[in-house]
Amino acid sequence: MMRQMRTNAVLILVLATVFASSAESPSHIPAFPGAEGAGKWAKGGRGGRVLRVTNLDDAGPGSLRAAVEAKGPRTVVFDVSGTIALKSALSIKQPFITIAGQTAPGDGICLKGHGLYVSNTHDVIIRHLRCRPGDQTSKPGEVDAISMTNVRDVIVDHCSATWSTDECLSITRDSDRVTVQNCLIAEALTSHSLGSIIGSYEGSISFLHNLFASNRGRNPRLSGYQAEAGRGGTSGPRVDFRHNVIFNWYSGPGYTGTAKPDEPERVAFNLVGNHYKPGPETLASQRALIFTLHEGATVEAYLAGNVNEAASSAAQADLLRIKPGVNLTLRETPVPHEPLERTLTAAEAYASVLQKAGATLPRRDAVDTRIIAGVKDGSGRQIATIPADAWPELRRAAPWTDRDGDGLPDAWEKAHGLDPDDGTDAAHAASSEGWTHLELWLNSPHP
Repeated sequence: MMRQMRTNAVLILVLATVFASSAESPSHIPAFPGAEGAGKWAKGGRGGRVLRVTNLDDAGPGSLRAAVEAKGPRTVVFDVSGTIALKSALSIKQPFITIAGQTAPGDGICLKGHGLYVSNTHDVIIRHLRCRPGDQTSKPGEVDAISMTNVRDVIVDHCSATWSTDECLSITRDSDRVTVQNCLIAEALTSHSLGSIIGSYEGSISFLHNLFASNRGRNPRLSGYQAEAGRGGTSGPRVDFRHNVIFNWYSGPGYTGTAKPDEPERVAFNLVGNHYKPGPETLASQRALIFTLHEGATVEAYLAGNVNEAASSAAQADLLRIKPGVNLTLRETPVPHEPLERTLTAAEAYASVLQKAGATLPRRDAVDTRIIAGVKDGSGRQIATIPADAWPELRRAAPWTDRDGDGLPDAWEKAHGLDPDDGTDAAHAASSEGWTHLELWLNSPHP
C-alpha cells in the first residue's frame, strides 16, 4: 500500500512538472530561428492580427504608421516595396508587434526623413528594414536612425541604420533584455557622426554580428547613467558585445566614461571575437585600439579573441586605453549573458558579418552593397552630408496572393496542407518550438 502511494505521488509530481513546463513554454519560444542574446525571447505579435502595409504614405489607412500605432498583438507584412518619406518620427509605443520587412515584394522597404523610435514598450521584433533619415530635415545631434528608450524584450535583426544626424542606433535609459544583431550601422552624418550608445540603468543588452562602418565615434559608447537623479548606485548595464566588425572610426572605436568627474558611469561588458579594421579617416593615435576607458568609469570587463589589424600585440589588455581615475576589474570569466550557440573567432565574425549584415531580404540594396565593398577593400569613407537624390529606387513587384488575408501566401498554404480560405490557421501553433504557421513562413529562406 505504501509502495503504491509512493508510486502515485511520483506520478502526480511528474505530471505536475510536465503541465508546469507546458504552461511556461510560450514565454520560452525564441523570437525566430537564429534569435540570440538578451532579447531572443521577445514575443512580438505572435498569435495576433495580421496588418498589411498597402502603400508608401506617411500616415493613413494601409500605411506603416497606422500598423505601428495599432493596439494589440500584430504582425506587420508588406504588399509594397519602396521608400517611405516620413513627416515625423515613426514611433512604436504599443507592445507586441512584429515588423516583417522581409515580406515586401521587390527590393524591400526604406524609411527616409525621420527615424524609427521605440519607447516605453515591450515585446517588439523588427526585421529587414532600412532606416536612413538623412540631413534634409534635421540638424547635427537631432535624429537617430533607430532609437530604443525604456524598452524590454526587443530584438532588432537585419536592419540597416545609416545616414543619421545623431547616433545611427541607440539604446538608452531603463532598457532591459534587448538584442541588436546582424545590423549595418554606418555613415552617420555631419560633425556629430556617431555609431551607437548602448546604455541602461542596469539592464542586459546584446550586440551580435553587426557592422559599424565609417562613423567618427561611439562604435559604440557604453553608458551607465550614474549621474542621473535618483539613479546613483545602480549596477549599470551588462553588455555582451561580440562577433562585430568595426571599420574606419576616427577618434576611437569604442569607449565608456565621460571624462567628467561629476558624471560617473558604471558598466559591465564582454568584448569577444570582434574584428577592428582602421580605415582612411582613422587617427594614427587610435588605430591600434579597440576601447577607451575614461575618467570616472567603474568597469568590469571580459576581453577575449578580439583582433585589431593595426595592433602589434595580440594581448587583449594592450588593446585598451585606460585613462587616470578609472576603476577597472578585468574578469577571467565573462559577464553573465544569455548563452549563445557558439563563439566565433574574429576572422569568422568578419566573413560572416560582411556576408549577412543589414537588410538582406528581399535583397541587399545598392547603398549597403557599396558600404560592404568599402569595408572589404578598405576604401570606405565617412560622409558629412548627402544629396536629396541619394536614396536608391527600390523596385516594386506584385504582392503575394492571399485570399483569406491571414498573411500566408495561398501557394504556401496549399504546399503545407492549410486552407487558403481559412483566415485563422496562420495563428495556429505549427512546430515543436511553438512557432505559428505565419512565423514559419516569415522565417523561411524566401518568405
